[in-house]
Amino acid sequence: MLRLMKFYEGQSKSPEYCGEELGRQIALASEKGASSWLTSLPLKNCGFILSKQEFHDSIKIRYNIKLDGLSNDCACGNPNSIDHSLICKLGGYTSLRHNHLRDTLSNFLDVVCKDVVREPPLLPITNEDLPRGTTLKNDARRDISCRGFYTPLDRTFLDVRVLHPNSPSNAKKPLAGMYKTHENEKKSKYMHRVDQVEKGNF
Repeated sequence: MLRLMKFYEGQSKSPEYCGEELGRQIALASEKGASSWLTSLPLKNCGFILSKQEFHDSIKIRYNIKLDGLSNDCACGNPNSIDHSLICKLGGYTSLRHNHLRDTLSNFLDVVCKDVVREPPLLPITNEDLPRGTTLKNDARRDISCRGFYTPLDRTFLDVRVLHPNSPSNAKKPLAGMYKTHENEKKSKYMHRVDQVEKGNF
């Protein structure tokens, strides 16, 4: 904690002052909106109510501090850690995190937009000439669609991606570059199809 205080007191110091790992955690905690959950109203219908254990665990995850009672080995057979538990596919918890965020966003859109749909199917591809990298699956879906997001009648498609900044594929990337990479991946797969086939916004 003393190292954190020294870091914030000396704004001219680089994150390396705290070491690479802690410096990245502080950079993540300093991102716009990263502290919003600490001051959010405990709205039950939005899932914003945390138990005492959940609050303590969230603070430790925020600074990558080992959780109490965390086993050394994951059920999948790999060594366990906070970083591993946030990307492990076993148990479906990564999907639960994604779906909870999708549903929360969808509930908020219901207040201000019309025709809000979760996981809307995209129209099938016929003879459209789409750029390389665009998904061509007939059963392709997006996370949410709605009308009135930009203009009253235009249909807008939104997609949610939950990522872990300290996963092996992201850990060495600058934060801004990491966000841009994931954004571009989504755009390359769906933006042209939404624009040319659905005539919507993405």
